Amino acid sequence: MPPSYRRVFWVVLWSLFWLTVADVALNLLPVPSLVRYFNFGRSIEGKLLQILGPQADRPNAVVKAGWIDPAQWRQTLPATPAEGRDTLVAVYGQSFAFQAVEAMAALDGRVTSRLLGGPAAPVSHSYAAYRADAPLRKADMVVVGILASSLAKSGSMSGLSWTFESPAPFTFPKFFLQGGELKEIPSLLPTEADFRTAFAERGPAWRAFKDQLRAQDQGFDGFVFNQSVLDHSALARLVRRGWVASSQRYELDRNEPGGDPGGQVAVAKVLLQRIQALAAAQQEKLVVVLFQDRATEVSLAQTLGPTLDHLGITYLSTERLFSSHDPANFVADGHYSEAANGLIAQALLDIVRQPTKR
Repeated sequence: MPPSYRRVFWVVLWSLFWLTVADVALNLLPVPSLVRYFNFGRSIEGKLLQILGPQADRPNAVVKAGWIDPAQWRQTLPATPAEGRDTLVAVYGQSFAFQAVEAMAALDGRVTSRLLGGPAAPVSHSYAAYRADAPLRKADMVVVGILASSLAKSGSMSGLSWTFESPAPFTFPKFFLQGGELKEIPSLLPTEADFRTAFAERGPAWRAFKDQLRAQDQGFDGFVFNQSVLDHSALARLVRRGWVASSQRYELDRNEPGGDPGGQVAVAKVLLQRIQALAAAQQEKLVVVLFQDRATEVSLAQTLGPTLDHLGITYLSTERLFSSHDPANFVADGHYSEAANGLIAQALLDIVRQPTKR
């Protein structure tokens, strides 16, 4: 072997040796902040094992969030206004919608809120939740929250992919347009109990669910999702975390194979029509809130506002209340500040207390 090749060989060999030493050391260092940091790059299945498996040390709230499960709702959610109150507001969306309505309820002690949603839930989830929930209660007003950064996530069927660092397992149907008609693909694991059983067994049901995500969820990535020996390497977990940060995107205008053009915007417009029809059938006052979150390119007011105007749906756009480009309107976790939520709450309360047109 020529001397130059031998030098390269030894450089590579020593580099691999020290990388292995660093990897082992990082795994063994008992520093909680470092452990958490490198754990963020663990696969989705690896994280699910930590929060659902036999080693899970406590209940995880994110596991229970977002499931479309009427049997569970009957046990946990108010179906009528609480004693001494006169208004039940049913909310479908995500934490942005929940915070706004809870702030509204704080302004007016007569409001009881019925909150159904999931972390960053898209409009497809909100429609499916409203449809399942409508027969269970009679609301005075329905609030549907649409989050700008989640508009394209109707191209998914679970919160797992976009909540990579803290996986939210909740599932929901996928909708797409074909020949001008709205088509629906139901989730193979529609409830938390179904999900827990399938994951615990890791058998045919779990494999079928992963196949469904692979085929139907834009954000599915086997390298990110599947548990493997790489989960035991701190450096590999770091690489995976970087890969997710740079590669995971939901495309707003991506068309489904065999589907109509228009992507998720076209689907959202049809779902808004379905939401309006539900509210009319239930004789419930409907308001859609367009939440413009930080650093989101799509403008919901421009994208969905004309459709809402055409349908005659009452809506609020946060773009018209405050700027999403002003950091002062947000807190560290990306949600709105108390002052910003107060503006939305007051605008919602004005709508709640408007006399119903006959």
